[in-house]
Amino acid sequence: MTKISKDELEHLGLLSRLKLTPEEDQEFAEQIPAILDWVDQLKEVDVSDIQVSAKEKAKNVWREDKVLPSEVADKILTNVPKKEGRHIKVKSVFK
Repeated sequence: MTKISKDELEHLGLLSRLKLTPEEDQEFAEQIPAILDWVDQLKEVDVSDIQVSAKEKAKNVWREDKVLPSEVADKILTNVPKKEGRHIKVKSVFK
């Protein structure tokens, strides 16, 4: 089983922006090596005979942009305290 150090676990928590409790640290320290071992097993699978299908046939499909009336925008504008034309007026964020 792949070992993960406390520093690696803390770094992983930092990268994923997770604030882990000591109990969660322990739980993840036990689960992550099992996940890494499973990924290592996947690396061993021979896929040389498998043809790529989705990427070869994928292509961009472009459509023309169309401006359509929006009833939702009109409903939203009826509920705002300040508006200027069809725009919501808010206080300045920058000085």
